[in-house]
Amino acid sequence: MSMLALVACADKTVVGGLDAGMESSGDGDGDGESTGDGDGDGDGESAGDGDVPVEHPNTGAYLLAVETNLGPDLPLVFIATITLELADDGVTWLADFHLQPLSMNQGESDPGEPVGPALEYLDVVIVDDGFKLDMGEVDVMAAANPITGSDLTMIGALLGQFVGSDALCGDLEGMLVSPLEADLAGSNFAAIKVADISPEALPVSFPYRCDMLP
Repeated sequence: MSMLALVACADKTVVGGLDAGMESSGDGDGDGESTGDGDGDGDGESAGDGDVPVEHPNTGAYLLAVETNLGPDLPLVFIATITLELADDGVTWLADFHLQPLSMNQGESDPGEPVGPALEYLDVVIVDDGFKLDMGEVDVMAAANPITGSDLTMIGALLGQFVGSDALCGDLEGMLVSPLEADLAGSNFAAIKVADISPEALPVSFPYRCDMLP
């Protein structure tokens, strides 16, 4: 079971002119031998350009905040590293989510240091910039829970949408299963790209609902 502090790629073009000229210099036939230009199917090598991976603009590091209905304005916070790659069909985008929980003081919303193991979810299908990230059953570490400061267990999924190239947001659905049972309906999340993921560089004000995105 994953422990979540939540409640969860230089082309080198070879120019044959010089080599061909050197070949012809040794022949009395001069330019007649210079047909060697055709031998260097160097241009054919450039077909490798088509193999260069295409980077999706949403690939990057984000500050992800999840506001549950259990504690309005007291979000659970993560560093989310998201990598998107084309599937073998050349059309479908697949996303890998690496979620590192951050420590939070009870009753406060300032993100702290990384705490506990990260969660990884691979090959999440992206459809029209939307996705469903099924987190399964996850444990909420007390150190990352600003709501009660205690351990929790939940079953949840993030239903989200990429917004432009530097944000995403959506809803959290699921159930709290321990220490008591509660529906998480009405919970939200949002994330914005960050250039520096060191704790001291993280913003102290950040969105945790779609309507808070800039």
